[in-house]
Amino acid sequence: RPSVPADPAISAGAAHPTGPAVASSSGANAKTAADGRHLDISMAPVCGGFEGWRVMEHWDMPQMGNMDTMSAVDLDAVKRHVEEKGYTGFVVKEGKALLKWLGRPMSQSDATFMGRHNPVKLYVKDADGLQADRPEERTLYMYRAQSENMYPLENVNAADLGGVLWYLHNEVIPFCPKRKYDITRIIRYKLTVRRPPQIRNTPFFYSGFVAFDSGGCTVPSCAGSLEKVGYAVGCQPRDYNGMPGHWYSLPGACPALQMGKKSELCLELVPSGRCSCAKELGEGSCLYHVEYAGEIDLDELAGIGNRTNFCANGGMEYDPGTDRGKGTTFWDGFHDAAANHQRMEAVLALFRQRYPHTPDQLGPSYCEF
Repeated sequence: RPSVPADPAISAGAAHPTGPAVASSSGANAKTAADGRHLDISMAPVCGGFEGWRVMEHWDMPQMGNMDTMSAVDLDAVKRHVEEKGYTGFVVKEGKALLKWLGRPMSQSDATFMGRHNPVKLYVKDADGLQADRPEERTLYMYRAQSENMYPLENVNAADLGGVLWYLHNEVIPFCPKRKYDITRIIRYKLTVRRPPQIRNTPFFYSGFVAFDSGGCTVPSCAGSLEKVGYAVGCQPRDYNGMPGHWYSLPGACPALQMGKKSELCLELVPSGRCSCAKELGEGSCLYHVEYAGEIDLDELAGIGNRTNFCANGGMEYDPGTDRGKGTTFWDGFHDAAANHQRMEAVLALFRQRYPHTPDQLGPSYCEF
């Protein structure tokens, strides 16, 4: 996927071009081998020895970064380590076990057939249910990197944890004393989202992602495009350098026009997809309920006590030129999948510390079923 510039409404900045529409994964269920044969992951040879595991000869997950590497001499030890860490599985090649983590149930498009002469093997935990159910509603967390200002969560973009960390790391933190757009925190929301009838014949729970800026959609012909999909919540992948991540678009009232330009007629003709407290999901235009679910401070996350002093003494959360911070190591290693995983865990731990009676994660966060 091409790199997408900073999302304005994941924070509060300038507009950017929308990323590509979310490509269908159903077409990837059938892989094509070099000799033209179509292959389905469900037909991969299954070897015995690991109860609850699928072992697939000649398959790999080359697009996913490695969380860790172990010797493949003792596969039982590798399996136990994967189960303890909650990883997806591992790939065995050249005597090594390469540990993989998707952060979601595995889909058929995640694996690649490497050819029948390639000795690689893919070991996946609990991979029998590759055909998931298709519920019409989902409850999940969405996040926004934000300044001290507050904005209603409609006609904006949001992200899952991987998506918001990519945005912060790539666009926001290499500035002192103020971060880009004066961002100071990560806000967490609990959303319950419903699919409209217009997209129920597609392989996706969400429609394609569209970018918002200042409360208006920035995509050409946005009004017609959103109307065709029933003003559905949008989604696109935005992986955090080896860790899964996603961005979302949340259409509200009169989504094609920015704040200050929305007429009363437009607001009446195109009501918000965000549900009021009095409405049920699916009633009228109501497609998503929003609940505030807490926030954490970015200085606290990075171990910065007094930001003014930190910057005055030459500190920097992250320098893209050196791929390291000055005075803090929290953001070191932008392309390090293991370090990115540790950052995600640190965010979850801080939310857990502040809100001990709420679940760490709600999902699923991915775009398809």
